[in-house]
Amino acid sequence: MDEPFGSLDALTRLELEDTLLRLWNELGTTILFITHDIEEAIYLSDRIWCSAAGLRKSSRNCESTLPRPRHQLATRAEGRFMEIRNQIYKQISNENTA
Repeated sequence: MDEPFGSLDALTRLELEDTLLRLWNELGTTILFITHDIEEAIYLSDRIWCSAAGLRKSSRNCESTLPRPRHQLATRAEGRFMEIRNQIYKQISNENTA
């Protein structure tokens, strides 16, 4: 899925994120989800790959250790959510300045 929720309003996006998580749980399949939204990646994912601009730069993996089931407000309010967000943002910022 390549940026499937990118052009949606905020409430529709949140509803579809939860629908995607429900379907993932029911079907038990792997989903490759591409997004530029760090918080969306954290909320939806168990494993996040960050890549810098340009194919010559390396990609890095970040595990999302957030418990399931996930809930929009409660999950995003967890301290661990913000720790992961800050880790990814720092990683991306460092790659863009290198």
